Amino acid sequence: MTAQSKHGRMATMLKLAASMVIMVAALSAGPAKTAAQGAIDGGASWRGWIAHGKSDDPGVYGSGSASNPYRVYSKVFSYCNQNALPGLVGGGGRPRAFRGFSNGDRVLAIGIQMLGGESVSGGRTWKLDLGNDSYRPASSVGASDGRTSSEQDAHDGDYSVQNSTGFVADQLVVFAPFVNISTGGGNPYGDERPFASFRRADSYQFFVNLTKVPVWAAASVASGYGVGADPIPPFGDRITMALNGYGDNHVVITRSTAPDQESLCRQAYLPLTAKAAACFRPSSRTGDVALVIDTSSSMAGGKIEAAVAAATEFVGLMDLPRHHVAVIGFNTQATIAQGLTGDRAAVVEAIAGLRLSSGTRIDRALEATRQELAGPRARPSADRHVVFLTDGRSDDGAEARSIALAQAMRAEGTTIFAIGLGDDVNKDFLLALTGAADRVHLATGIEDLRRIYGAVADSIPCPH
Repeated sequence: MTAQSKHGRMATMLKLAASMVIMVAALSAGPAKTAAQGAIDGGASWRGWIAHGKSDDPGVYGSGSASNPYRVYSKVFSYCNQNALPGLVGGGGRPRAFRGFSNGDRVLAIGIQMLGGESVSGGRTWKLDLGNDSYRPASSVGASDGRTSSEQDAHDGDYSVQNSTGFVADQLVVFAPFVNISTGGGNPYGDERPFASFRRADSYQFFVNLTKVPVWAAASVASGYGVGADPIPPFGDRITMALNGYGDNHVVITRSTAPDQESLCRQAYLPLTAKAAACFRPSSRTGDVALVIDTSSSMAGGKIEAAVAAATEFVGLMDLPRHHVAVIGFNTQATIAQGLTGDRAAVVEAIAGLRLSSGTRIDRALEATRQELAGPRARPSADRHVVFLTDGRSDDGAEARSIALAQAMRAEGTTIFAIGLGDDVNKDFLLALTGAADRVHLATGIEDLRRIYGAVADSIPCPH
């Protein structure tokens, strides 16, 4: 095989690796997080979701007819900088964002997939029963003995979340006694809301922030936007949900409110500084982040594939466009594959397009990174971060210059994280680049890289 054909084959492999990851990671999370958080894509994929059966299955069916059947899914996860995949229809045409969600919030997700070619329509209401005995499925398909009515069956403390025809979760009701709070302009949080929803033609995903709903509702009542119970009850260990269905179908399902699996945002994979550990929730700080990746020939094969996958997941975890990311590859030369941008797709494409060549000039990589973080695309108010990955040592004569450049960057306020991949890594040299032992991380393969990049992404909003 010629060198040119090898180069083309490697490029194809890199693009394939990145495309496989971005299918589930571009929104926020990649394969390492799929089981924990599932796909947030409006129903294109139900990987990571718990299937509860069809709306006409025994034990699920609520009441009414058996027309317009659909599958029901759920999951509970800890929020971690998620966003929905591009191209989805959000509630009321609003941006595809979880407004008011914070890292670590516990989120209940409910999914509907229509069967038989039926399309999704709006105007539905989910009832959330904290006592687990307000609602129950019907005894058989077509039977009318199921309990799904908010007005007739709800108990004190139950919640009702109503969707308008524009798929906006636009009303929260708390029964204890009746509290009616609009999620539009009439609440103390403005456009923030403890709900989010995304749909496709035949599927729908709806998200309830179990952490924020009680707080949000109580604050709304205190601010005069609703009347009723004080205090507003929190969610317990289990929850029963009833849906005013599609067609005449109603469903009732019960599940735990514990996360299906723990998310990366909740796991301490790395020895983070006490300051970073304390800064768990995203702040108002913005960051300009340079992803610097070794593209020397020694990275060929599994190393570069792992680096591409993990770096792509890192981009999925970042809160773009609040943060901006640049991609810089280096071998004998340093190449700015993508300047600082909040465009997630452009960053992912740049990572997939990295090319290998000989040489490991870390000094040139740092020089190009320093220029980018101080250049016209940089934001003066943004914190500056470098996430640097290499599988080896700098070329002869370049280490001293690399350390001097890194020291100058740190003096200018730039935080440097260094990741060493493989066995031929000079940890002391990486320590000299970062100036802090807790920002030097060693990895042997893809799983280590995923954990490291995930923890670094968590700490980016925090002061260093």
